[in-house]
Amino acid sequence: MKDAFLAEVRAGKSFFYNTVVAQAQRIDVAADVITFAFLPTHRALREQFDDTRAWLETTAARVAGRRISVTAVQAATSASATAAPASAAPATPDKPAAVRDLRAEAMSSSAVQAMLEVFPAEIRDVEEM
Repeated sequence: MKDAFLAEVRAGKSFFYNTVVAQAQRIDVAADVITFAFLPTHRALREQFDDTRAWLETTAARVAGRRISVTAVQAATSASATAAPASAAPATPDKPAAVRDLRAEAMSSSAVQAMLEVFPAEIRDVEEM
């Protein structure tokens, strides 16, 4: 169900899929509910999600053959995710390597690729927030 739903979303609204759906931290499918979890920093994405909720529910119902609710929640940030940048900060000699890794990670993101298709730019530096 999840794969079929996401394929329909991607086919119907590829820009929305690449910018909003791809940034969801987690997508859970239960019996009659599909839940997208967004990080607190992705408030704007969640607002775009809410604007598209009716279309998403119609698409989910078409795929499932029954009424499906589509919701968005704010995902909690884990303690390990907030501890990792703090532990990596004192290691200044490794910082250039970390920047290169973050840039490579950003460039491999489908959302970043979609944004670069719309807004051509060169990404020179990436900082972890």
